[in-house]
Amino acid sequence: VYYAFTLLPGELDAADARLQDAERWLQPMADILERSQTPSVEVYSTAAPGTFEHSQRMVVVNAEEFRSLPGTIAIARAYCAGALGDLSGTLQYARQALDLLPASDWFWRGAAAALVGIAAWRSGDLETAYRAVADGMASTGMTSGISATTSFMFLLADIRLAQGRLRDASRTCQQ
Repeated sequence: VYYAFTLLPGELDAADARLQDAERWLQPMADILERSQTPSVEVYSTAAPGTFEHSQRMVVVNAEEFRSLPGTIAIARAYCAGALGDLSGTLQYARQALDLLPASDWFWRGAAAALVGIAAWRSGDLETAYRAVADGMASTGMTSGISATTSFMFLLADIRLAQGRLRDASRTCQQ
């Protein structure tokens, strides 16, 4: 999935192929992880010896992080949809990510909320855009670093500017 992110936005087809790879790994793992009571799960393919599938294996070291993977994939898909100008797809995948990600995954929840905000902004729903970006910023908190905080604040100010709320935009910039 992270490899797919490195390919975005320039190589959408290659990124999609990597996301499909991740989704294929997730499908057979869902049942195994649901049955697992331990935070570490090591899984090997049950395919016949000597086949291609037998030589592949997945080791899940952090089951909680692995469970957040579908949400992370949804964020990557939202980003791809946005790069293609597909606002409804962007909203669909970003909202799906928010549904799938645990509350403790503040970084990816913030990214998903920002994507909801950007898509809402581009579709003209400025108040929804503002609330989504503000939620994303609150999710990540100030621990996200100066670059992310500055990006969130810039988006919030720009949305207020588009709404004609110049004083609010100015206050946001000053913050």
